[in-house]
Amino acid sequence: MKKINNIEDGPHSLRVKELVSLVNNTDSADILLVGDSWFEYYQSGPSEEYLGNYSADFENLNVLNLGIGGATFAEYRNYIDILLNKFNPKVIVINLGFNDIHSNKAIYPIYFDAVDFIETLRNKFIHSKIMVLSVCQSYSSKKYIKNETEYNHLIKEFCKGKNYLYYIDTAASFYKNNNYIKDFNSYFVTLNDGYHLNKKGYELWSKDFKNILKKEINIWRQNR
Repeated sequence: MKKINNIEDGPHSLRVKELVSLVNNTDSADILLVGDSWFEYYQSGPSEEYLGNYSADFENLNVLNLGIGGATFAEYRNYIDILLNKFNPKVIVINLGFNDIHSNKAIYPIYFDAVDFIETLRNKFIHSKIMVLSVCQSYSSKKYIKNETEYNHLIKEFCKGKNYLYYIDTAASFYKNNNYIKDFNSYFVTLNDGYHLNKKGYELWSKDFKNILKKEINIWRQNR
């Protein structure tokens, strides 16, 4: 994908403009949430049915949500400079890959885009921890489970042995004994959707990574 020099030229221009305004009015952020609609709707979904417990989950944490609905790794890479460069985050959380896989792109090119994205962030923020969330299956797209599983395995292996990287298997929360958990559909907005989490889904999905975030920030506060 070619570099986007003007945010009005990008595929998510309206959301990016909102985020540029938010960034311009934010002095600092210890945690940056970088991802797709699962982050965006966590805080500001199109209706109350979508919203998670964002405020309660990140209470007393200096978090900036930079989720862009529909974004892929390659698309979001174009926005790193205008959205992230201002900050000196302690932790960057990445939730991307779902839209790449659901565009029917081959797995290895997606993996290479993911690695390039992570390494770009590492080079810019050498003192930051980077947390990579696995791609989760959704209620309306079970046919992609093979590709999602393969991608998750590749990115998990890439994260191994790197002390600045966490791989968080959020997808595992929706499984039990290698099968979907009971009432899998009850964790998603199913009416005219099936791709996005509801409040119950956000509670399940976020429990692992938010606890690790709090641990990292507490360690940083103790050592500063």
